[in-house]
Amino acid sequence: MGLAESTGAPVEYEFNDEKIMLSPLTFLDWGKLEQWMRSQVISAAAASLNDISADKWSTVMKAANWTAARLSVTKCLLGGSVDEDKEPAVFLRSIEGMLRMILLSMQHERKIDLSEISALLGSDMESLVDMWAKVMDISMPSRESDKNDEDESKNAQGTESPETST
Repeated sequence: MGLAESTGAPVEYEFNDEKIMLSPLTFLDWGKLEQWMRSQVISAAAASLNDISADKWSTVMKAANWTAARLSVTKCLLGGSVDEDKEPAVFLRSIEGMLRMILLSMQHERKIDLSEISALLGSDMESLVDMWAKVMDISMPSRESDKNDEDESKNAQGTESPETST
């Protein structure tokens, strides 16, 4: 890992002939994502409770708060990737979750909001996923370094590295 990766320096990302600076997500950014996920659970529960008794409303909201309190980005990301078996992965891999991650990454370098990110990407799902993957890679350098270690291991097992081939 180089100095840029270890210091969390922003990286240049080219999108539609525009250079965009993406920064690794900080602990604060991950915390904001976790708060957003929790609020989604509570909001969905509250929105589903029309014309029911106060007792039932209280029971459902207690369950929603209990569930929300147990959502953890940290547990989801253990091992350097989004674990699909963990509930937070549903949020992080949703369109809004990906947009929010990109937004938090871009806000380190420029003032921008969620609607601007959405307008920038439009309906280009491939670019959305690609940019989200880049944010994940720079936010968790171990993902990229693991891939580089695998490549180096293959080169060491008898295949020539690009530097030594002629």
